[in-house]
Amino acid sequence: MKRKKLLYTLGLSLLICTGGCSAGTAAVPEKPAEAVQTAVEVTEPAGEPVFVNEAPEPVASVFDSSDPYASETKVMGMLDPFMIRLMQKVFSAEGNHIFSPMSLILALSMAENGTAGVTRAEIESTLGISTDDLNQLMKRYLPEMNYEYGIDFYTGNSLWFNTDNGLTLKASYLDHLREYYDAAVFERSFADKTALAQEVNDWTKEKTDGSIPEILQADDLDQTDPMLLLNALAAGGKWMIRFQPELTSPQTFHNADGSESTVSMMRQSMEGWWHDSLSEGVVLYLENGLEFTAILPNEGVTVDEYLAQADPEMIMNYYKGFISTENEDQQTWTADVHITNLSLPKYNYNAEYELDAVLKELGIQRMFTVGYADFSEMAEGDPGVVSQIYVKKIRQKADIEVNEEEVRASAATVVMGGLGAGGYNVRNYIYHDVVFDRPFIFLLSKGRIPLFAGVVSGLEDTGESVSDSRIMRIEVTADAGLNVRSGPDVSNEKYYTAAKGTQFYAYETRENGGYTWYRIGNDQWIADQDNEWIKVLK
Repeated sequence: MKRKKLLYTLGLSLLICTGGCSAGTAAVPEKPAEAVQTAVEVTEPAGEPVFVNEAPEPVASVFDSSDPYASETKVMGMLDPFMIRLMQKVFSAEGNHIFSPMSLILALSMAENGTAGVTRAEIESTLGISTDDLNQLMKRYLPEMNYEYGIDFYTGNSLWFNTDNGLTLKASYLDHLREYYDAAVFERSFADKTALAQEVNDWTKEKTDGSIPEILQADDLDQTDPMLLLNALAAGGKWMIRFQPELTSPQTFHNADGSESTVSMMRQSMEGWWHDSLSEGVVLYLENGLEFTAILPNEGVTVDEYLAQADPEMIMNYYKGFISTENEDQQTWTADVHITNLSLPKYNYNAEYELDAVLKELGIQRMFTVGYADFSEMAEGDPGVVSQIYVKKIRQKADIEVNEEEVRASAATVVMGGLGAGGYNVRNYIYHDVVFDRPFIFLLSKGRIPLFAGVVSGLEDTGESVSDSRIMRIEVTADAGLNVRSGPDVSNEKYYTAAKGTQFYAYETRENGGYTWYRIGNDQWIADQDNEWIKVLK
């Protein structure tokens, strides 16, 4: 049975020996001169390199096997600051963004298990988590996701080992990949680069159910490359509460560059609202438990300004549920029930990133530096060859589509290495219009690790007319308020009473029993009589 094609992330980690390699086996031909010129440009300055962290300290393990659930939550939280700094760097460029932090972390963690000494300490200090804790987290997190969500979530890892060179993978490294990442091991000759690329791409295509048919080309490989590491991640689901297509209508989106576009705006009303001193937003759930968070910076606050000022807890604590603030300097729980009238645009686009520069700025540098990268925990053989293994480049491509039915996304991460030279009582109903008609941030997550994160900065114009008589704005004018019922009849269940002055979007009207009924949400109706209880604003 084929897996459901919904959300896909693919991470590819390539740790490549690109020079002449020999360690007790037949000699491997030297790389042709013209191929050397096509390698990643060497930008190291003359003399000794300067590292941001001259003496990184390894991070102590905090995972407590006697309380694994609490430890899992704590370890996830330790990644929050790195996630925020990563998003700040990745999203600093202009344009729309879609990025998979989970794919990058999985690729990094498998590579990290092959590092030692200062190289490992530098990665740990940048991520804020020890290698051992990251392994324990993934050992618990990935199987839980697979078992709990079945075909809606899938992870697959593989190691492709070159049988033609003189390097041997360390048994301890293989044990870690198998125990913590359930990685499959394939032994292959790298002499036929075309055949190898095809097999790797076929594996990728199968694991993503055809979503990503190609992740590398023969030109990305060299016959002396010692290995390839691949991670494939697939996740997906439909909205728990669907956006009804008949409520989607044209609306203006104010792009980051100052221009305007007409977009297809989806609408629904829901219980809950999240905001802080810089933004407001919503959390939408998928049927399988995944969470889609949309964060709208306040008017006059750009996405860059928001990310620069936001504390990690502001963004990453969405998993607790909707939060209201009595004091805008501090997030607090209240007993108020908040109703959000949500307008979210349909959108789809793709993006591409070169992430090696981003990670260097964040503090991971030695892994990318010839002669300073220490991958001695990965391979053994000629010490002179092993000491030259380093990471050349990390690249990610991704795409996203959001519509009334579901969210779909895909990503590919390439890491290329080489040889160099609680509950409450209801008190009050408060209503909010959250209209995502300007640049905003979104995340798709489970727990505290975003599978995807992105920024919508501008959208293409659909060419439709913004005017649409199906959607109107109404206000309750009855002094005693109006009952909100489950259907357009006084016999239907009463949900609550909307106070005088409350405003709603109305998506449909219906005459019944001498009343004019307005549908204000999914199975939510209020009644007017002779235009005395409700005023139509627009």
